Formats: sequence, structure tokens, C-alpha cells
Amino acid sequence: MTTTRTVQICALAALLALAFPGCADGPVPVALEGHDFEEERPVDVGAAPWRERRRMDIAQVDASLRRVTGGIGWDSGSTNQFVRFDDTLGVPDYINSTSEDRAVSLIFLKFLDDAARSVCRRVADREGGDAPLGTFAPVDVDAVDPASADVDAALASLLLRFHGRRVTAGSAALAPWRSLYTRAAAEVAATTMDPERPDLSPRRAWEAVCVALVDHPDFYTY
Repeated sequence: MTTTRTVQICALAALLALAFPGCADGPVPVALEGHDFEEERPVDVGAAPWRERRRMDIAQVDASLRRVTGGIGWDSGSTNQFVRFDDTLGVPDYINSTSEDRAVSLIFLKFLDDAARSVCRRVADREGGDAPLGTFAPVDVDAVDPASADVDAALASLLLRFHGRRVTAGSAALAPWRSLYTRAAAEVAATTMDPERPDLSPRRAWEAVCVALVDHPDFYTY
């Protein structure tokens, strides 16, 4: 019995030696490549957490628009235009793509501007006439010459609503937005009586401010 087991063991060892010939010769030498490393350099990471800004995905843009406008989205009838054009806007279909393209491309900016113009026109019209003050409060969107204090208060409220920026009336941060409103209001006033532009009214100036707020990177990035 002992002789038979010994023969079996020897036979198994011979088979292993044939299957793994390198094992019989000891460890296989490994050639190590030399690397030149630069000297350590300090990295300034700043005093606070920081990362690059990212663009919202299309579903987030759609939801944000509805949130800041009190429920008005980029719709045509019962069709959500963001859903209609989702393939063009880079939304994954999980057949040809599985991740969303979040590049701030010309296509994205074009469709965002289309959405802003559609949504802001309806918001301004909703709040015109005898409607209670809402998105543009405390300004009456049909006021031909609203008080400067009311304009500043409305702009500060809009910046908080659309961009999450809290600024006070009279702040330098309001200057570009105040200039935009002033120029838009002057354009409206100059062309209100134009028979080729019967749709113009003071509310169109606030509509222009709304469009600029949506088109601004502070709206669609975070």
C-alpha cells in the first residue's frame, strides 16, 4: 500500500512539473522599470470645499422652471417640449446611450432660450391686468413707470427665486439687472404705439428680465 501511494505521489509531482515547468526553476525574475518622480510640490486647495460647477440635467431644468414660475413649464398643449426634444438634448434612451450629455452646448442654450421665452411670456401675461402680484412682486407688471425702490425690490426677489442669490436693494449686484430692465422698458415705451408691434406693453420689460435670468448660468448650473 505504501509503495503504491508513493508511486502515485511521484506521478502527480511529475505531471505538475510538466504543467508548470517554471515552478521547478524557482521564482521567475521580474524586470523593474525605473521611474523619475518630480519633487513634491504643495497644492493650494483653498480654505473651503470647492468643485467645478455642473449643469443640471434636463429633468432638473424642467422642474426648476416650473418651481420658479409657480407651475408654468415649457409646454405646447399637453406636450412637454423638454420630453419631446429629450433625444436632441442628450437625455439617455438606454439603447444608444446610458448617460446624459451635460455639456453647455449651443443646442442646449438654444432650446433653453426657447423655453425661457415661452415660459416668461406666459408668466408676465398671467400677472398682468387685475391679477394679484406674484413672481414680479412688488411691481405691477403693467406699471409704466414703477418706483425705483419697487424695481430694486422686485429684482432682488427675482435673483433669490431664480439664482438663489440673496442681495439687498441698492446692492451693486443689482446694477446689471436694473440696467437691463431700464433699457427694455425704454424700448417698450418707444414702440408701444407701433402698429406693427401691438403686443408690446410694460410687462414685456419684465418678461425680458425673466428670460435673461433663465438664460444665465446661475440658473442652470449648481
